[in-house]
Amino acid sequence: MSAPTGFQRHRPPVAHAEPSEPVRTSPAPAHIVLTVNYSPWSPYCGGGQQATHSLATAFAGNGHRVTVVYTKAPWERIPVPDGLPYEIRWATFVGLRSRGGAPLRPLNAVPVARTVAALLARGEPTILHAQGEEGALLPRLRHRINDRVRFVLTAHYPDYPQALARPTTDGPVATVRRMFVPPKFHALGLAARGADLCCVPSEASRRAFANTVRVDESRVRVVANGVESVFTRVQRRPEAVGGPLVYFGRLDHEKGVLILIEALARLGPGTPPLLVAGRGPLERAVRARAVAAGLGERVRLLGWMAQPELARLLAGARLAVLPSFVESFGCAMVEAMAAGVPLITTHTGALPEVVGGTAHALLVPPGNAPALAAAIARLLREPDHAERMGRAARAHVLNRYSWAATARIYENHYRGLFAT
Repeated sequence: MSAPTGFQRHRPPVAHAEPSEPVRTSPAPAHIVLTVNYSPWSPYCGGGQQATHSLATAFAGNGHRVTVVYTKAPWERIPVPDGLPYEIRWATFVGLRSRGGAPLRPLNAVPVARTVAALLARGEPTILHAQGEEGALLPRLRHRINDRVRFVLTAHYPDYPQALARPTTDGPVATVRRMFVPPKFHALGLAARGADLCCVPSEASRRAFANTVRVDESRVRVVANGVESVFTRVQRRPEAVGGPLVYFGRLDHEKGVLILIEALARLGPGTPPLLVAGRGPLERAVRARAVAAGLGERVRLLGWMAQPELARLLAGARLAVLPSFVESFGCAMVEAMAAGVPLITTHTGALPEVVGGTAHALLVPPGNAPALAAAIARLLREPDHAERMGRAARAHVLNRYSWAATARIYENHYRGLFAT
C-alpha cells in the first residue's frame, strides 16, 4: 500500500516537533497490527487501551489497513461500538475474567502470538506494534519473516520495579528480589530486547524503562500520547465557575482517589460536591471513606462514562482534581486541560513534563492530603486565577497533543525501520 500523501517526517525523540526534514520515500507497511491486553470496553481498562484504540483510529484515517488484537476471556461478552474503522481480533485472556491483577496475565503472550501469526499469512509488509508484555513472543514472528515484518514496542507502565534496574547487586539477595518482581515485567523485557524499536510516552519514563528491560537508552524513543478531539471541542460553560469538583479515572490506589477524600474532609462544610467518574477495585472503599468522613451526601460515584458524556461533565466542572501517585503520561490530566478545566494534580512521574509548568496546573506532592486540601482551597478562593490557568492549559494542549500528530510520528518511525 502506498504511503498517504500527508505523511511528514519528524525528528525523534521530540514528540510533536515541527517537521524539519523532507519526507522519505521508503516503503510504508501494508498492514499495521496493534496488540494490547484488555480493550477500551473491558471491565478493566485504562489509558493504554484507550491509546491503542485512538492510535488505530488515526492510522485508519490516514489510509492504513489496521487490525487490533485485544484480549478477553472466551466467555466474556465485550460491547464493542459499531462503525470502528479498524478490524478487531480477540485473543484468549488467560484467566476467569479481565481484571488488573490477573496472576496468569503474562501468559496472554501465547494466544496473542497465535492470533498475530494468522494475520501474517499473506506475507505482506507488516508492522507489529505491541503495547506491553502481551507482545513477549512477537519477536519470534518478526525473526521468522524478518524481511517483511518489523516489531515495535510501546510501554505504557506508570513505573518499573527497582529490582530489575541496572546495576543490580549480584548474589542471592538480588536473585530473590528479582524473583518477586511481577512476571509481566520479565515478559516485557523479552518483548523489548527483541524489538526493532522501543517507545515510551514521556521522557520521565525513558530511563526507568531502559534500565528495567535492559536495553540501551538510545534505542528508546519518546512518542507522547494524543488527546481525543471530543475534549478539545467541548466549550466550558459559564456556570462551571460555581460547579462541582470532578475526579475521573480508575478507582485504585495509584490514582490517589482516597487521598482526595481525605483532603476534602479537611476542608469542612461549604466545599463543592465531588463527582467521581470511573470504576475500579476501590469503589466500596471510596464510598465507605466518604461516609466515615461525613461526606456521604457530597461525594457521588457516577460509574464509568463514555468520552462524550465525560466531556460534557468536564464542561461544567469547577476543578478537576487528579492526585495520582505515579503516571507515565497522564491521559486524564491532558483531557481535563483540553476541556479548559482548572487542574490540580501531583508532582510525580511525567506530570510536570506533560502539564508544562505551574501556569497550567497546580502540582502538589503525591499522597499529601494537607497539601492537596490547601491547593483546592486556594483555587476555590481565587476563581479568576483558576479560570486563567484553565485557559492557558487548554491552549498548551491544543498546541502540543493530538492523535493525528502521534500517528504521523509513528508512521515515520515505521518507514525508518523498513528503510534499514
